[in-house]
Amino acid sequence: MLGDDLTVKFSALESAIISDFKTSKRQNGGLNGGLADRIIMVISSDKTITVAGISDILEIPKRTVEREIKKLRESGRITRKGGRRYGYWEVM
Repeated sequence: MLGDDLTVKFSALESAIISDFKTSKRQNGGLNGGLADRIIMVISSDKTITVAGISDILEIPKRTVEREIKKLRESGRITRKGGRRYGYWEVM
């Protein structure tokens, strides 16, 4: 019996068809996810706002704000002028 081929055919099940696409609860952040634009809008309205302040306004975790701000800074869309205490954000 060695060497004999076995062929199995499966018919498609109608219940397996996906008709309702669900989006992830996770915000697809990054610079193209819209979250960056919301952060820039908040910063534009208050140049001295803190990460905690942005987090409170947008109702997202501080760590998420920190991660997005890092991406925005690396891409050159925002910069920080001055120190942590008396500094301000500058939108490019």
